[in-house]
Amino acid sequence: MAGTQSTTDVLCVVCPVPQCAIRATARPTPQSLERRNGIERFVRNFYRMHLSGFTINREFLYWHDELQCAFVPTMKTDISISQMAAPYRRIIVDTKYSVHTLSLNFGVQKFKSEDLYQMYAYLRTQEHVSSPHQIAEGILLYPTTSYDVDST
Repeated sequence: MAGTQSTTDVLCVVCPVPQCAIRATARPTPQSLERRNGIERFVRNFYRMHLSGFTINREFLYWHDELQCAFVPTMKTDISISQMAAPYRRIIVDTKYSVHTLSLNFGVQKFKSEDLYQMYAYLRTQEHVSSPHQIAEGILLYPTTSYDVDST
């Protein structure tokens, strides 16, 4: 397998078989993972300092898997915000660390499908847990890069 990689590369160029064209795939570096984790911790601590009456933490979420299949993964939220009194609001915040907030979808700038699918999974797979889970809200939080995006 042909390829190049160093500890500072963000891209790793790999050709899995000699007959294929070389493809570039993104590979996170330890530095980029630490920045991503730092952003998550910052936002989590920001909410802890500024939201009273709520619990703020990371949360493990489980698929509503009636067969209890060993291959079904566990999900982990970046930030779960739960109101401690009625109406018991529940908000999942997923922080994104990406240079590009939007991607081209049929020639039009759109949110990345995988980000929306992830949030959808966080919210919809927990509806069976409680009433607040049925009306939970989700926030995709992106850093500002080249321009502001506000979809509220």
